[in-house]
Amino acid sequence: MTEKNLEWYEIVGRNLRWLRAGENLSIAELSRRTGVSRGMLTRLEREEHVARFCVSHVKKLCDYFGVMAWELLESDLTRRRGDERRPGTDPSGGECGTAP
Repeated sequence: MTEKNLEWYEIVGRNLRWLRAGENLSIAELSRRTGVSRGMLTRLEREEHVARFCVSHVKKLCDYFGVMAWELLESDLTRRRGDERRPGTDPSGGECGTAP
């Protein structure tokens, strides 16, 4: 299946697994840190359709991992090479979700 044929939840699931693995986090710990339920994260990572995945979930995950919404939803982050941004930090170098 090509990337163009993937459903949004398959792309999000792949990206979320990759980002979480880069931080060496369990689903439970990611849930605690972001406020997104463990069940939601589990379904996303299994690439299952999630009917109640909304903008607030996208924002929480993007803020934590320091990625833009379009990156989480539309691109295959696992194919990126030479990205200087480390998951879990914002582009300015500070920790995500904290004031400068």
